[in-house]
Amino acid sequence: MSRVYVRQSTASVDADQVTPVAEDEPENEDEDGNEDEDEEQQETTHTGSLSHQLGVTNPWLLSQFDITTRKQRVEQIYMLREVIYQLKEKFNERFEALYKSKCGEVHRITEWAQRLQHIYSELDMSEQPWLPQWSDAEQPETLLTVRDDEVTVERYLTPAERERLEAQAAEEERRRSRTCRVYA
Repeated sequence: MSRVYVRQSTASVDADQVTPVAEDEPENEDEDGNEDEDEEQQETTHTGSLSHQLGVTNPWLLSQFDITTRKQRVEQIYMLREVIYQLKEKFNERFEALYKSKCGEVHRITEWAQRLQHIYSELDMSEQPWLPQWSDAEQPETLLTVRDDEVTVERYLTPAERERLEAQAAEEERRRSRTCRVYA
């Protein structure tokens, strides 16, 4: 069976836009012999968008060339906002799945590294296995967190905090002196 190549549009066609079609297969025709208008409408509706490939579609979207009135534009904007919201939800679902997968892989690699470290210690080798670490770009919530080892200056204490710390130190000293008397 030989293949015939059909162009997708009348505009200039790249090599990736040419699709093979078998000669014996009918080209999207109804019982009347007319082309399937729903599929053509769906193609032109999503021109310039990849949302339909992600499973996010809205059957009420109009073709970009069929919008003529202000009411149609406003309705189209609301429907597109809903599509955008659905796309964001899909992205978040995929991102969370990928993040969980990466966490699992990092945990697995860490376990392997610990096993290697144990084997190295049994063999009296001084090598250290590589341990995966998250970068700040991979965990953006850590960008706003300051660890104590990052701060080089002494923390400022308010007068109330100083009094509280002094009271805690005095109480601790009294406890120590009581326990020392009991053992003496």
